[in-house]
Amino acid sequence: MTESNNDDDRNYEKLLSDMSDEDIVLYCQRGNISHHLLERITQNCTRAVRVRRLAASKMCETRETSVAESLSKLPYENYDWDRILGACCENVIGYVPIPVGIAGPILVDGKRYVVPMATTEGGLVASTNRGCKAVCLAGGVSTALSADGMTRGPCVEFPTVQRACDAKTWIESADGQAMMKTAFESTTRFARLQSVKAIMAGTSLYTRFTATTGDAMGMNMMSKGVECALKTMITDGGFDDMRVISLTGNYCVDKKCAAINWINGRGKSVVAEATIPNEVLRTILKVDAESLVELNVSKNLVGSAMAGSIGGFNTHAANIVTAIYIATGQDPAQVVGSSNCLTLMKRVGNDLHISVTMPSLELGTLGGGTKLGPQGAMLDLLGVQGSDSENIGENARTLARVIAAATLAGELSTCSALVTGHLFSKSRLQQLLSTLRNTVVVNQPSNNIVMATATETQVLTTEAVPSHLPETSTTSEAFTGHDQEQIRLMSEMCIVVDYDDKPIGSLSKKSCHLMTNVNEGLIHRAFSVILFNEKNELLLQQRASEKITFPNLWSNTCCSHPLAIRGETGSTLTTAIEGARRAAQRKLEHELGISKEQATLDKFNFLTRMYYKAASDGIWGEHEITYIFIIKANVNLNLNKNEVQNTAYVSADELKRRLEESPDEFTPWFRLFCKFMLFDWWEGVKNDDLERHLNNQEIRRM
Repeated sequence: MTESNNDDDRNYEKLLSDMSDEDIVLYCQRGNISHHLLERITQNCTRAVRVRRLAASKMCETRETSVAESLSKLPYENYDWDRILGACCENVIGYVPIPVGIAGPILVDGKRYVVPMATTEGGLVASTNRGCKAVCLAGGVSTALSADGMTRGPCVEFPTVQRACDAKTWIESADGQAMMKTAFESTTRFARLQSVKAIMAGTSLYTRFTATTGDAMGMNMMSKGVECALKTMITDGGFDDMRVISLTGNYCVDKKCAAINWINGRGKSVVAEATIPNEVLRTILKVDAESLVELNVSKNLVGSAMAGSIGGFNTHAANIVTAIYIATGQDPAQVVGSSNCLTLMKRVGNDLHISVTMPSLELGTLGGGTKLGPQGAMLDLLGVQGSDSENIGENARTLARVIAAATLAGELSTCSALVTGHLFSKSRLQQLLSTLRNTVVVNQPSNNIVMATATETQVLTTEAVPSHLPETSTTSEAFTGHDQEQIRLMSEMCIVVDYDDKPIGSLSKKSCHLMTNVNEGLIHRAFSVILFNEKNELLLQQRASEKITFPNLWSNTCCSHPLAIRGETGSTLTTAIEGARRAAQRKLEHELGISKEQATLDKFNFLTRMYYKAASDGIWGEHEITYIFIIKANVNLNLNKNEVQNTAYVSADELKRRLEESPDEFTPWFRLFCKFMLFDWWEGVKNDDLERHLNNQEIRRM
């Protein structure tokens, strides 16, 4: 092309770049501009993406509005598109944000790492994190890297099988290996050819080149080296009758499940191990070594063998590998081979020895997606971004070791969940919540809540639901040191509700108050009573020291739960209020000895509902929608000392003073009452003007 033609092209492109977005789109529609040239024409990568989005909405004329609306939900601004251009993606219209969580720290070969995991699978990071905790308490993971070599497997053709056999013999000879190595390494500063092996299929020859590739995953490096080696074989090796069919003949094997990678390895071959003491198994994972070994043999070994698995002798290695690969800019498609994993467990006394053997971790710490800002930052979080100038290849090898260790942690945690039956807790809870919109809940003359749908009726009881949630047994370590009567009361069945207070089932009080379930979104129904005497003084109670949740704290007159029993359930607001009234009346008598005659149902004035969540300690907490009632009555008290250790009538000024001086002496829900609502209600009680505060239909969310 002449200099004059180059000037004309530049002038033409300058003219196009000065046009409006709409005019450039019109040129695209007419076929005058190709979509892949927009970055070059507009001289602005972000603008090119914006124009391409607009052009894409015009491609489907009958759906232009809906396409534009769909694309509006795909972000594209505030992204460094220059790093993408010519490297990571073409015809770009935006990016898909993926949540990134961290698991750890995990101790690997004496060093702590926080592991980034990009995933949309709820529970994956939490489960891996639990495994990391157990592993750290056990002293960490030790790893061994047994091999490091990326492969490329071209296919070549010869006129006869004898010529193919001659080539195979030459390739595997010392002279052949030396010539191939010299040619291969002439194309790169970093790759070092380790071996070339060949296998015949008729007149075709499949060769497998194996080489170290520094800190890069190395496929481009391998392809250049292999291409040069094959040309040298033709020109200098005496095989001018050889024809190259494909630079990659699926003998690598890349991005496909294959026994050769499982047996011979590809990329980094790592084995990780840890010994988990019985105490850690018991307290963190709630299992014993014998049960884990039995499950691993039955599921990961025999079950996988029965399925004819290749490289899949594990529980879910692909989950951990994929999440870390996406977070750190690896090629996700290479999870196919990289998730090859053999999980083994054996008893050592009462302790557990666990290992994962991962022969084909295909990864790198530079090149490809690793150069993108967020992905590079996650590599930096692990301390392995880029290349180690003093020890080339060490960053990539370290990343492989960390992934193997994290996989071990994930295997340990998930296998433990399978042993205890807790694997599907969160997903099942989310499923129950999400299907509620199509659910009708009706009261039944029994201890059950029935969830009726168009297709089925399912009774949700302590037998039907708790098995899907962790820690539902009333005999676990969570009760260690607690009062036996309070432990007994923890078996009462609470009403499980969704975020909008629609009942979806029933679970034990214990299950509803364990933070493991609270943190997964489990909500239950509650009530709170605020009782004033004729002097307009508020009756406070101090919770007994025997209470499992929030012991010794001062609170409102009475707070507890309507139970999943006849008369206390309700699916509409009216029936739910009535059920909460009956529960409040029952508990006033149980805790404070206030008779039903002194606190008749008509005296319970319903104010509102309040949603809140609060932790009592690291084990127990609250996550509830509480129905708030006001009573004005003079009552006689007969305290149940197992529930209430003290009571006091206070004026509004006295309560304000106590809250200011010692706020931590009060329960969190009562502090919320006081901060946002109580003193307005109190004025209504004093002025006989409570009516305007009653029967609020909304849920006040704190």
